[in-house]
Amino acid sequence: MSEVDEINRETLRFGERVAGAWWQLRQSLANRESRQAQYRQLILVQARQLRRVTADRDQALIDLAAATKQLTEVTRERDQLAHELEGARAELDNDHQIGAVDTTWEREYEEITEFQNAQYTPEYEHDIPMDEVVEDEQQEVFESDWQVTETENIETPKPPTMEAGS
Repeated sequence: MSEVDEINRETLRFGERVAGAWWQLRQSLANRESRQAQYRQLILVQARQLRRVTADRDQALIDLAAATKQLTEVTRERDQLAHELEGARAELDNDHQIGAVDTTWEREYEEITEFQNAQYTPEYEHDIPMDEVVEDEQQEVFESDWQVTETENIETPKPPTMEAGS
């Protein structure tokens, strides 16, 4: 073997190694570019998902604000109705107490009338039960207020009339 053949073989081996290294470098760059493309695609997908999630979150916040406003209005109405109910209860309690007082007064009046009627002795003909006396007096007052005597009849003045030619 000659020296030229030896140089050719070594050159050939060197060329094969350079070609192999070049091939590996090229493959590595292609793989890197592929991974970068996948990474860019993944970033785009995640960006779209993030926009959707952000839009959903914003819509949820808008819905929450509307629901909070409605809840506030409902709470105000509830408080107003509770206030009105409390007033109605107080009025009802007051009416009930007044009714109880009226009932108590009526019961006391009946007891007094019964007592006075029990004290009534028919010795005197002019004695009559107390409740009849009260009713008769009230009737007399009523009738006297509405009686009209002839002296009370007053002629009402007539409205003035326009005389022709004045």
